[in-house]
Amino acid sequence: MKKILLSAIVLSSFAMLSCQSKTETKQTYTEIEDNGQQKVETVDTDETIVQNTDLPNEAQNFIKNNFGSETIQTVLKEANISGDEYKVQLGNGIKLEFDANGQWKDVKAEVANQSVGALFLPQVTRDYLTQNYPNIGIKSVERDTKGIDIDLLNNIDLKFDTNGNFLRID
Repeated sequence: MKKILLSAIVLSSFAMLSCQSKTETKQTYTEIEDNGQQKVETVDTDETIVQNTDLPNEAQNFIKNNFGSETIQTVLKEANISGDEYKVQLGNGIKLEFDANGQWKDVKAEVANQSVGALFLPQVTRDYLTQNYPNIGIKSVERDTKGIDIDLLNNIDLKFDTNGNFLRID
């Protein structure tokens, strides 16, 4: 009888502990959507909201040199096996991604018909864009070890090598 009573007490204790509500405050931030409206998002478990000054110096310089007049709205630090990455949203909706060293990986205009500047691209890439697409804005730029991928506002996808030389249209 004592074993049954003891078992009942232990089980009821576990039941009470599991029923207690755990109040976790989740970090949230405001994101600008395609339509220009703001939406509150919850930070993923592998992300943390950090200060602008927590960005690597190279990322801070990239933002200052290419988007100096824009305010930084949010900086997320994402933990990855290959190293931390940083996601930055500017006040105008442009999103930037940097690797752990502050090298830019992605630059995207998230608001419809918005374009990003091209000053951070290699001169040969800027020359190609000026000659072949003089009045077409850049929707997004992605850089990896294979090269540079540029999506234009007219939905043309251009591929360049790591030096910025044109390869093909995808």
